[in-house]
Amino acid sequence: MKLSAVLLFGPWVTTASLVKRGDLAPAATTTDSAAVASATRISAQNATSTNLAPYNGNSSAYYLGYRGEDFQRPFAKYWNPTIAPLFDEFLNGLVASPWANALAYIAHEAHDYFTRPGYDTLENGFTITENGTVVIAVRSEIPQMTGESFDWWFAWHQTEAARYKLWNPVAHAYVWRVPERESSKISIGFIQPETLGFNQTSWPALGIETIVMGHILIGSKSILCIGARDWLIPT
Repeated sequence: MKLSAVLLFGPWVTTASLVKRGDLAPAATTTDSAAVASATRISAQNATSTNLAPYNGNSSAYYLGYRGEDFQRPFAKYWNPTIAPLFDEFLNGLVASPWANALAYIAHEAHDYFTRPGYDTLENGFTITENGTVVIAVRSEIPQMTGESFDWWFAWHQTEAARYKLWNPVAHAYVWRVPERESSKISIGFIQPETLGFNQTSWPALGIETIVMGHILIGSKSILCIGARDWLIPT
């Protein structure tokens, strides 16, 4: 599976992913199914998966890596702190950045760019638009990934730090963020791809397996604000 992630930074942040199905759901089967059922809350309106544990102001409670009881979790066998090196295509695109701002686009144009045949000119690297919006693109090849597993992961990993750390063992410490000296809750509110104009009926012919899309919310910002400039769109 080709995974292309595009980030558009503005006053808001949003996440999106492209595969065969647009709907997010928790895992159908898992060795920790009871925990998934109790810890993952998906609202009918906006499919928001949130960490149910209260924020702990004691920063010493959060740490990189796995310790003690973390290794007793049923999914601990997937813990692997050895990170693959950055691939050449990404490094070359980064060195060539910033790319021409004519290659940038706003989030509401993503449905056009992502459904074009072949690859875009900007698949790896970043550019800055005339209005100051930063567009970052990264393309990864993940042959083991399917659209179904991609959908499942985005619902499953957010409910607790031990799961979140599996994503990036050397960078992800907890599902709460402490920006500078202020503590804020960060959550991802998943929304339907149609919100940004994607047409699911065209995906099979284009080889698209799924789209995962959502706003990354900080503090009390509303999930319903979809006109902002900040988006993360993995496809």
